[in-house]
Amino acid sequence: AGGQGGGGGGAEASPLDKCSAILATLRKRKDADWFEEPVAADTPGYFEMIQSPMDYGTIGAAIEAGSYADAEAFATDVRLVASNAVAYSPELDNE
Repeated sequence: AGGQGGGGGGAEASPLDKCSAILATLRKRKDADWFEEPVAADTPGYFEMIQSPMDYGTIGAAIEAGSYADAEAFATDVRLVASNAVAYSPELDNE
């Protein structure tokens, strides 16, 4: 027997189920509000600087729609949220 982690039901969580759980955890962070929705179109300089905007809401919708081929595609979008934030606001004291 022995398994990995919690859950009842016996069925192993799929990689995309795990992605959904990761996204839920990210959305609980104190800074998550900044990343929940697409950046407003009138945000000064954002769309000149950021070529591929991404946000948690868009990621969540893609999970729900089954749009990700695999967990790596999900991870790429999550990393994009972070790299866009650092590119647009590189100050070290961002909170």
